[in-house]
Amino acid sequence: MRRPKQKTYCADFETTSYEQYVAEGQTKVYLWKLMGVDNDIDSIGINMESFFSQLSQLDGGIIYFHNLSFDGEFILWYILEEGYEYEDECKRPRTFSSIIDETGSIYEIKICLDNDKIWEIHCSYKLFPKSIK
Repeated sequence: MRRPKQKTYCADFETTSYEQYVAEGQTKVYLWKLMGVDNDIDSIGINMESFFSQLSQLDGGIIYFHNLSFDGEFILWYILEEGYEYEDECKRPRTFSSIIDETGSIYEIKICLDNDKIWEIHCSYKLFPKSIK
């Protein structure tokens, strides 16, 4: 039996500079954008809390980041700080799974939010290893 087609999105984070890291002791996401590939949504926000709030309002699906090894670090940090637990299958609320190779390259993060909505986050760079302008 075929799975129903999942909505697909692309996303990107902008993060604070090295100078801000020196001043605050951490790098933060200060801007994000999430856009549906069929143009059904075009959202922006200013921190990880608002990013996950936006995800919780949608029905789950697939998100592509063009360098998940970078952006995924912020996602993993946030969900661990929020008390999410790692599970191989990621079927219960507030759990996640990931595929990360021995070099630290992140291929996939799967997250089950509080409301049982599941998000699969993939690296588009692994599919299309070129710069996006």
